[in-house]
Amino acid sequence: MKAVAISIFLFLFSLQIQALEFHSLSKLKPVEVSFATENKTFIAFHLTLNRPEMLHSDLFLKVEYLIGKDTLNDYLYVNGEDYSGIIKEMFLESGEKVIANLYLNNNGIDLIPEIEGKLEVSKGEEDQPESDAGIFRFTGTIWRSSELTIFRISKNDTDPKSLVLKLALTENFEFDSLFIRAKIISPMQGILVINKDVAVNSEEFLPYSGKTLEIEFPELHIDKPGSYYLQLSQEYSDNRINGIQSVSWELR
Repeated sequence: MKAVAISIFLFLFSLQIQALEFHSLSKLKPVEVSFATENKTFIAFHLTLNRPEMLHSDLFLKVEYLIGKDTLNDYLYVNGEDYSGIIKEMFLESGEKVIANLYLNNNGIDLIPEIEGKLEVSKGEEDQPESDAGIFRFTGTIWRSSELTIFRISKNDTDPKSLVLKLALTENFEFDSLFIRAKIISPMQGILVINKDVAVNSEEFLPYSGKTLEIEFPELHIDKPGSYYLQLSQEYSDNRINGIQSVSWELR
């Protein structure tokens, strides 16, 4: 009986770590929830907010995800209504742990003392990122260093074409440049390895908006009919970069 009681306690304790109800939001003291896994798995973070009647402003929130040496920041906007929904999905490798810290991010407001909310994390669907022949979508807008995107490009005519990549970035992409490596197998040129350093932001301050980058490959000649294989990887020191929604290609 004692062993059973201990097991029940540990089970309830693990649930408390994975789901947390809170009654205030602060700029300084976060609402924190964590999740650790022994096996590879997809997880999802769900946020519920019931606004107090006296709160007349919209809510701006920051969610900080800590995974090993990586720190990912998402900025959320909640209008003048209650909120309930999934705010982040991600993939964890075996033995990894993620800590999510939820902060208030309103200008001029340091604390909202009366608010009913819950931040919880659970296992998500065991599924791969959505993709088709021309587009690859990243789970939770996170591109992991071990995650390779591979496209097969078929060409049936002899008209000269140029390859253009389109990368859709969200407002949570925090870098001034995008570093990628393309490995291309061409029936005309064999194997090409091309590094790209693409400017994302030239403004003094990072704009809070998404954008789509187009990357051209003048080094690659696509004239001959056949199959061209394209493998892409991100080239950052971090294991994960945030704010990459999808990558697609086009022949022009």
